[in-house]
Amino acid sequence: MTFLGHFNHRFQPEKTRDLIKAFDQLVNLMKDLRSENKTVIVASHDEIPGLVYDRRLRMKDGILLAEE
Repeated sequence: MTFLGHFNHRFQPEKTRDLIKAFDQLVNLMKDLRSENKTVIVASHDEIPGLVYDRRLRMKDGILLAEE
């Protein structure tokens, strides 16, 4: 998750730390829900590091496909 080269504003470490902390909290919440056998659906254009998936689907041409 490196976006620094794409923006014209100055890098602000404190805001990045807050974002990383929030992301870590999200990953931990997802892990907790998984350990409680809860169903969680994640829709993303990108890989989310730290998450473990039981099942992954990919969309191609508007059709959901199981990923091997």
